[in-house]
Amino acid sequence: MEGTTLLHTALGTASIALLGFVVWAWLRPNESPATAVAPRAAPIPPASPFEPAANGASTGAASVARTVPTTTDPPPSAHRDDTERLEPLSQESARLLAEDSAQDDDSEATMPNALILVTAHGRTDPGLKRKHNEDAMLLLEAHHLFLIADGMGRHAAGEVASQLAVDAVGSSFVTGDFGQFPRDTSLTERGSRLKRAIEVANQRVFDESHNIDAYAGMGTTVVSAYFSLNRKRVYVAHVGDSRCYRFRGDTLKQLTQDHTLEAAGIKGPTGAYLSRAVGIEENVEVDVLMESVERNDTYLLCSDGLSRMATDDEIRAIIETEGNLQVAVQRLIDLANARGGKDNVTVILVRAEEPSWKS
Repeated sequence: MEGTTLLHTALGTASIALLGFVVWAWLRPNESPATAVAPRAAPIPPASPFEPAANGASTGAASVARTVPTTTDPPPSAHRDDTERLEPLSQESARLLAEDSAQDDDSEATMPNALILVTAHGRTDPGLKRKHNEDAMLLLEAHHLFLIADGMGRHAAGEVASQLAVDAVGSSFVTGDFGQFPRDTSLTERGSRLKRAIEVANQRVFDESHNIDAYAGMGTTVVSAYFSLNRKRVYVAHVGDSRCYRFRGDTLKQLTQDHTLEAAGIKGPTGAYLSRAVGIEENVEVDVLMESVERNDTYLLCSDGLSRMATDDEIRAIIETEGNLQVAVQRLIDLANARGGKDNVTVILVRAEEPSWKS
């Protein structure tokens, strides 16, 4: 009797336990036993399909999360610069946007993103009449900057002034030190940088001419071309009568205006005198212009040793017919010397070409 009671009790307990397990199994979440007992990992947040895995790592879950249809485009901010918009722009808005973008053209992306490439060759020659070559030139190809300075002054002061100017401008671009001269807000960053470099040169020549008696009154002209490869622009800055020309198609155009008394309206024997030069006054007015650059454009920088000896048509004919820049430069110098070589002559030719990746 006692054994039967114990059996009934055991069966009852087992029945209650079985019923409880069935109820628990029916009510619990539907998950596998392995998942139920494994420690819960931190959830992986959904990743952007345009963002690489952290530290280059990738897991199965992360790979699935980053899988997107191949037709999905990246968000506009991933590939546009400030000059692009999703909506069509009115002509007025486009103009204002272009002007705004022009104030922020400092950055130069590395190749092959450049829209143009430039190649240059230059040479300076004393000519046939002068004992000293008072011209100097700069071909700073790493910065796409080219410059000619034509010095003036008694004894050898002219060549001192031109070399000081060339060294000052080159140093400003290489070191990024443009002195205390503020940015000209009417110009783009690049245009202002070029102007400030020439102002540094003016200060250098002016100070030297006042510190050393032998250099008193020395000065120099300056003409320079500074290219922005990404934006297909050239910034031309000049003081004096050294010139910059542009040859496009079959037309040669003088971009600079001589700073002479004749250009200011004063005729006669004094007309050739400079009305403006670097180093003569404590402050200098620098003319800066910006031009759009097209493929196959050729820019000519020269001292007046060329422009006073040869006509524009003669200069144009040489640039048009001679594709080799080095040969063209030599032919222009030979032309000036053939006409008497009365002055030092310096010539730089810069040609714009389309990058091979673009063509």
